[in-house]
Amino acid sequence: MRNVKYKTSGSTSDIANFSINKKYNFFNPKAGLSYLFNNYNNLYFSFARSNREPTRSDYESNPNIKSEQLNDFELGWSFKMNNLNVTTNFYMMQYKDQLVLTGSIDDVGTPVRENSGESFRMGLEVETIFNLSNKISVQANSAFSDNKNKNFVTSIDGELVNLGKTNISFSPELVSSINLLYFPKENIEFSLLNKYVGEQYMSNTNSAFSKLDTYSVIDFNFNYNFIDTFFFSEIIFSAVVSNLFGTEYVSNGYYYTYDDTWSVPNSVTTIEGTGYYPQATRNYLVGLKFKL
Repeated sequence: MRNVKYKTSGSTSDIANFSINKKYNFFNPKAGLSYLFNNYNNLYFSFARSNREPTRSDYESNPNIKSEQLNDFELGWSFKMNNLNVTTNFYMMQYKDQLVLTGSIDDVGTPVRENSGESFRMGLEVETIFNLSNKISVQANSAFSDNKNKNFVTSIDGELVNLGKTNISFSPELVSSINLLYFPKENIEFSLLNKYVGEQYMSNTNSAFSKLDTYSVIDFNFNYNFIDTFFFSEIIFSAVVSNLFGTEYVSNGYYYTYDDTWSVPNSVTTIEGTGYYPQATRNYLVGLKFKL
């Protein structure tokens, strides 16, 4: 059980449209089953009901915003043998009034969310660890997903339009990483990490104007551990070269629309706009961590 109450007062809340007095009573049960076939294989299934209330910034953007409800079904399998570990998880998440990002930001730069009616997120997550030797290891993670609003309604050219099934904003269908680790000595570690993010939309309308392209970056990491040095049990020196090959990419941004009633008399035209957050090309970080 979870109980949440929002009540606001003050100069902003005295404006009728922004005065909030909300109370939520949530019941969030969770249950699961696990079956061990043998020493190597394990299968599990779980179900969870989850409710989530809007945040303060959600209310500031829309005082009538609703809480989110989720039914989450998950089926997983894990395999462990010698130098190989594989974990898979299939999930089906069914939402009512999911709080999704609109792509737009408010006057202080906070992302704006809205309820999207009925929606779902379905996918498969795979995690693999393969130790080639006691000095070399490969770690790989992949998430394949389908993230959809079922009947998304929005205003276009001054009219409410049902766009049907659309992609949920900021939800790429593929995210993956692969990490190659090398331990020449017990206290030395090198790693080369590749991260990939598939294309995604900043809106819930499938507007090509709001699309973010795929990107892939590689990071290089080095760690050296000094054991029992001076007054410390361990001193860890680390060096990171992020975006090793200087890839130019955009990982985030914002998308907005507004109604233009001036260009064409007696008509409303929806104008789209975007902003982008370009990420750093090659950059460096050096650090020290001390443990007593």
